[in-house]
Amino acid sequence: MKDTVNAALRHIVESELRLRHLRRLQNLDGMDLADDAIMAGARR
Repeated sequence: MKDTVNAALRHIVESELRLRHLRRLQNLDGMDLADDAIMAGARR
């Protein structure tokens, strides 16, 4: 039973981390892609 509970908790934590990363990508939060000064010098 302990292993089952630990696996469920691990699944919840991993799911939350994936959601956080997805939200950051959706909002470009903390990403250089949102910085016009940096992107102006990017190669195209």
